[in-house]
Amino acid sequence: MRPSSKRTDNMTPRLEFRRIPVEMLAFPQELFDARSCGHYKKPLLLVPLIVYQSGKTFTVIDGCKRLLQAKGNGMTTCDCGVLTPPPDDRHAALLRISLNRARILHFFEKLLFVRWLREHCDTKQYREMSEQLSLDNRERFEFEVLASCSREVVEAVEAGGLEGSLASEVNRLGPPNQEAVIAFFRRYPFSRQMQRELLDWLPELAFREKRTLPELFASSWLREIEQSEKLNGPQKIDRLRNAVFNRRFPTVARAKEVWNGLAAKLNPDRRRVTFKPSEAFEKNQLALSISIASADQAKQIFNSLAALPEEQWDRLIYPAQLFNAGGNGR
Repeated sequence: MRPSSKRTDNMTPRLEFRRIPVEMLAFPQELFDARSCGHYKKPLLLVPLIVYQSGKTFTVIDGCKRLLQAKGNGMTTCDCGVLTPPPDDRHAALLRISLNRARILHFFEKLLFVRWLREHCDTKQYREMSEQLSLDNRERFEFEVLASCSREVVEAVEAGGLEGSLASEVNRLGPPNQEAVIAFFRRYPFSRQMQRELLDWLPELAFREKRTLPELFASSWLREIEQSEKLNGPQKIDRLRNAVFNRRFPTVARAKEVWNGLAAKLNPDRRRVTFKPSEAFEKNQLALSISIASADQAKQIFNSLAALPEEQWDRLIYPAQLFNAGGNGR
């Protein structure tokens, strides 16, 4: 961007207060999104806008929300402080970001500011300005990624339907797979870990079954769970996650079925004893949870567990033995 021809190094910037027609006022390109205004209280229109002249119009440096409200109220003029001499567009943008660093920023403001700073500043200045905006390294990195994502992905993250750390993975899917995953995640509040798992499993499953993701989500085995009136929210989420896992890893699913049957058969008291293997049988490990209300219950349960044959304990602890068990528990 070329510096304004009106600007000279020996001229001290000052504000000239004027009343300017609304039709001559413009929002700053790349640095304002009207969606960032929804959660704020109505701004004080008595506070003048800070603007600078750019051609035949005046671009807002500070006061975009006030200008938006003025337009919504049908006002024809706004009180403005006109910065003279007018800065070039780059310095005006830096000034806008600096003037807004002391307050809590909306999601879309953070996104726009990070995107602009990354594109127009060197690494040192970018880091310094980002720190002034109170963005930690993790948040800054997520907004850097979001800056190159589709509008659909950005809106899903802003709405809380998609974890920001997973935005790039969803963005790589491309339409219409991208839209299908976003719609699925918006229907159910999956945890970050579940979203991560599903983003691993769903594309692989769709590829193996030679389907698109929209076709996969329309499958009867998924629709049956989604349309079930017997399941509450958490139960439905758990059932959906398990259904995708079992479809993606049928061998592990069969082994789990065999293991569950064996565990049920060997459990001396299902109300008080729980056997829990490692997730997806990734480790040779068994967790036991025992609840007792009397010494007699403890004696009975521990005696029963101690009486189990060593080979049966081995089958519970080392579930890999069951991968080729053929569906029986013997």
